[in-house]
Amino acid sequence: MKTKPLSPEIIEQALREATDEQWASERGRRNAAARQINAGGRPKALKPCPYCKKEFGARDLAAHKPSCPKRTA
Repeated sequence: MKTKPLSPEIIEQALREATDEQWASERGRRNAAARQINAGGRPKALKPCPYCKKEFGARDLAAHKPSCPKRTA
């Protein structure tokens, strides 16, 4: 579906008619988009698997060790 490009007159009219509430809503939307999502928390301390040498966090390593393909029984 093709739309016609907006003329400068139509844009100017829309900007004049925009309410403070619409500007605040847009500002809030842009601020929320600029925030980093889930940026907090402590970084994982990676340790290598003693069998395959691939690095894992503590919980992941504990789950990986018993089923490591390079582990000999």
